[in-house]
Amino acid sequence: MRKILSRVVQFYCYTTTKIFRMRVKVHGARHHLENDQNYFVVANHLSYLDIFIFSSVVPASFVTSIEMKKTPILGHAAQAAACLYTERRNRDNIHKEIQQVTDGLINELSVFVFPEATSTNGEDVIMFRKSMFNAPISAQKEILPLTINYRLVSGEEITLDNRDKVFWYGDMTFGPHFAKFLLEDHIDVDITVHDPVKPQPDHCPIELANELHVIVSSKYAKVNTRKNS
Repeated sequence: MRKILSRVVQFYCYTTTKIFRMRVKVHGARHHLENDQNYFVVANHLSYLDIFIFSSVVPASFVTSIEMKKTPILGHAAQAAACLYTERRNRDNIHKEIQQVTDGLINELSVFVFPEATSTNGEDVIMFRKSMFNAPISAQKEILPLTINYRLVSGEEITLDNRDKVFWYGDMTFGPHFAKFLLEDHIDVDITVHDPVKPQPDHCPIELANELHVIVSSKYAKVNTRKNS
């Protein structure tokens, strides 16, 4: 059921990116998105917009926080997409959550995780948390790394000065941010698809998390190194 829903959501999110004037370009090993293989998908995280953008190109079930479920609009979208939820404040559930993701992978579902565990301000890709990497090791499923870069907002290069028009992080509230976003003309976004990584049965989750962090970071353009507009 989740696999069917992920396809429906992919079409819905593709349409949404067009409505919101998000121009998405996919680079790299994009052929991995065009086969029927399921993956444990990981990427850097900058905004709630990431979910719409990634969902438009990757049919997958997202792992997101229980806080997202309670967020207006986003919460309804997450439930419609049959997202898997984690409770960041209750680490006693982590083994149950890992098993839930493992079962999804074994049942041929692609599962999408933001291993930074939070959206960031774009100045760096923060270190990946290790726990969820136990799932692809146990399921013996390939990990597909993606990198997202927001390039332009209303024709201007995204810098420290205007990043808050797109990035959503810290204590920002959804409603006011989304209302301002709707006033922008268009957003240009790049997604880089990397080659999959095959975990071994004896792989250490920490080493795997660090390896994927290096791969995702390799194609990320830090906002604090971009020239001011």
